[in-house]
Amino acid sequence: MNTNIYVKIAEDQTFQKLAKDKIKFSWKLSGLILVSYYTFILVVAFYPDWLSQPLHSQTVITWGIPAALFLIVLSMATTVLYVRRCNENYDGRMAAIISRVEMKSIDD
Repeated sequence: MNTNIYVKIAEDQTFQKLAKDKIKFSWKLSGLILVSYYTFILVVAFYPDWLSQPLHSQTVITWGIPAALFLIVLSMATTVLYVRRCNENYDGRMAAIISRVEMKSIDD
């Protein structure tokens, strides 16, 4: 593809909507992760006794371990969600946009 195609794709209304949708979705997932991690850090900073409490009386595992594991699983889940959405939604729409713009360029 030449640079003229890239300009036409960037100017395409469907591409601009796709880009906007993708950015909004990315920011939502990023916000979820940031809020989760900062909440964990604030709990560590201001309520360390809560995280150092054992899960029950007969274990040495504290509440901090499941909380940290939850953050790891949440991070992986949001990554899977993002990749899945891109594969199922955005990639197909992008391929259709490229095909349409290429066909217009050939006709012009």
